[in-house]
Amino acid sequence: MRISYGNLEKTSCFAVQTPLRSSSLARQTFKETYENTDLAIPYFIERRLNIRYIAFCTTLLFMFSVISSGQTMKEELTTLRSQLDVPETTSITVSTSPIWPKTLPLKVYLAMGLDMVVRSVFVDKINEWNKKEGDKHGTVTIVTEIDKADLILARYTVQEKVSSNTGTYVTPVMVYDPGTGGYKTTPVARSYSTSSVPAYSYMITPTPKGLEIIWRDIGPARVGESKYSGQIMRDHFFKFMKSRK
Repeated sequence: MRISYGNLEKTSCFAVQTPLRSSSLARQTFKETYENTDLAIPYFIERRLNIRYIAFCTTLLFMFSVISSGQTMKEELTTLRSQLDVPETTSITVSTSPIWPKTLPLKVYLAMGLDMVVRSVFVDKINEWNKKEGDKHGTVTIVTEIDKADLILARYTVQEKVSSNTGTYVTPVMVYDPGTGGYKTTPVARSYSTSSVPAYSYMITPTPKGLEIIWRDIGPARVGESKYSGQIMRDHFFKFMKSRK
């Protein structure tokens, strides 16, 4: 299960994505899913709620995160503070009315820990954004000090909580038909297996009272880093950049 929270384009505060049940759809999209998401399993059904339910969604968000990842809210915030390298006394809250920073250029701090591939890809994508979209939607500057940032992008995985995911899908294959002496198409079941760990991603804004989470995503990620690790957060970040006014 993937759990997301945010205010993308003023329409979405909570989204739950569950595996596709149609074998034909899974067959058609499996390869694309494998290559373009954090986890090589079809996760496509997305349900978005109206912004007026945002407070209710925030409560559900933490409830489902405990169920899906095994971390309590206190444990999660402790880990997040460690990832950000801020004092234990730093207040971190979930915003009930997320506000996207409007400063130009937008100064961002990348808190990716030792996930160097995730950080490197993010840097490359930001540079690409500045060249192609900077004039239209505003440029992004990466800062090296968290207290200089307008927005903090953080991501970590819980490596000790590895789980195996298996599934099947049906694909058509050509087989020889001895009755006719020709070939015919018949459905054949295929299986796949992946290992995943819980991945936590955040977009955070500094406030006079501490830090506020304006977007949060929890879901399975492949074990080990790849150029697709962190893609969900990257996609949402650039969508936010285009939607802010």
